[in-house]
Amino acid sequence: FQHTKLPEFFFSSDRLHRNRDCRQIAFSSNPLILSSKASLADLADFAPGYRCKVAVVPFVADIEDEIRQLTPEFESARLSKYQLSSSDGVVPYVYVPNQFWKHKDHMVVVKALAELYSSCGKAPLVVCTGGTTDYRNTGYYDELKKLVEASQLSNNFLILSALNRLDQLVIMKNCQVLLQPSLFEGWGTGVQEAKRLGRRLLLSDISVHKEQGGGAASYFRAGDAKDLASAMLRELAFPRETTSNMVLEQKNSASAQLFAEGARNIFGNNNA
Repeated sequence: FQHTKLPEFFFSSDRLHRNRDCRQIAFSSNPLILSSKASLADLADFAPGYRCKVAVVPFVADIEDEIRQLTPEFESARLSKYQLSSSDGVVPYVYVPNQFWKHKDHMVVVKALAELYSSCGKAPLVVCTGGTTDYRNTGYYDELKKLVEASQLSNNFLILSALNRLDQLVIMKNCQVLLQPSLFEGWGTGVQEAKRLGRRLLLSDISVHKEQGGGAASYFRAGDAKDLASAMLRELAFPRETTSNMVLEQKNSASAQLFAEGARNIFGNNNA
């Protein structure tokens, strides 16, 4: 339902097609799986009186096989490749795992870094990965790079573009904080994976982030560079640490139980 909340980021033809498709689904007799209560609220706003049977089933991060491949030697090689390690160990950095689409709001991150430089005389390193093209806003990536250069933040805003899967997980696993500044999201894969890896979370205060991060995350006002700068300053005052394996296992177990409960609500207990 992003097109209903941020229509300025879509072509009118896209909005028409999305509206048509969403109404068809909402007023059909087929079951509909949504990943969050925030999406359910958006459905109710978009289609009051919807008739489809809805189940909210937040998905979990199933990355155990990939985690087992992240050996110390592999991680060290990848961090060195991307110049994120030194003789003293891992270089401290904040990680933004987003495609370079306008609603992901990388701009607010750059502006927050500029705020920190202005007030503190320094700013952290932010590492970004993700595809750099958006057919809806073809000039956005270039605008972002120009802002980075104009703000003299080229050494603080590292763009690695799209990486292979294991390299991306290495970067996520070794960050100080995972930052998700988006103006609109679904139930985010990056947030789920960061929780599984024990990373601290700094999220924009949109509804789905509060639902997904709960009390385990810190928040800032979406689109507010000064508030993000303050939040980054608070988060980076803490030493880098990893949630214990026991806590991670408890979180994964609880998430898996929630997923299973949602599935049962849709499909019943029929194992056939």
